Amino acid sequence: MSPDRMTSSSLGPLARDRIAKVGALAFLALVMAAGMVGPAAAAGRTVTDHTAETLGHTEDWCKDRPGTQNGSLGERDGGKNDCKKGPTGPTGPPGADGEDGQDGERGPTGPPGATGPCSDIDAEQDSGNYELRAALSGGSYYAGIRDLRGDTPSPFVWTDLSGRTNYPNTRETGFACGVSVNEQQTSERLKFDLITTTGRVYEIRCDQALGPRPPTPALTCDAAWAEVNMRPAPGVTNGGTPVPPP
Repeated sequence: MSPDRMTSSSLGPLARDRIAKVGALAFLALVMAAGMVGPAAAAGRTVTDHTAETLGHTEDWCKDRPGTQNGSLGERDGGKNDCKKGPTGPTGPPGADGEDGQDGERGPTGPPGATGPCSDIDAEQDSGNYELRAALSGGSYYAGIRDLRGDTPSPFVWTDLSGRTNYPNTRETGFACGVSVNEQQTSERLKFDLITTTGRVYEIRCDQALGPRPPTPALTCDAAWAEVNMRPAPGVTNGGTPVPPP
């Protein structure tokens, strides 16, 4: 039997365990003597330090991290953060305004509007005694008369005939757009006429009164306008469109 086999077999399990412990203590004493680590430093190491070193992070590394508090290593936040976060900084200034958007497309042009009120005038003069005017303005019909007797003619005096019955001022009848005045004989009543925007013709009859000067002359007119009994119609000769009874 060789000497090595005899030495091993002579030591029991308890002796071998004591030898292992003595060897470990001797190794620790050797490390401490070499200045590698002391008992206090070994006891003071934390799980956080171990984690930081494992990830390659140190206190100096945290100091360079923006938003950390005092550059300190903190507990791992679910494995996402190794440094303590500092307080939230102030809100930055608002950004510059964006560019204006493009103009939208222009909509279609609407239909033309209705034609504005017509304006017109007509005149008639008697043999040196008076003269007449028919004037249309702002949708109203005015009949005028002036005394011509004497060295200085009197001013015109006017009568508004647009308020008389049947004066055309609806979409159906049309609106007054042209005027005329007619006096054929001294004994004939005066006639004031108009034509509407739809081509209908209306007339009203008046009487003149020339008294001594002064006062000025005056007109006395009927209470209603009447549409002539045939309406002008395109393409007709000596005819027209009959006016229906009222």
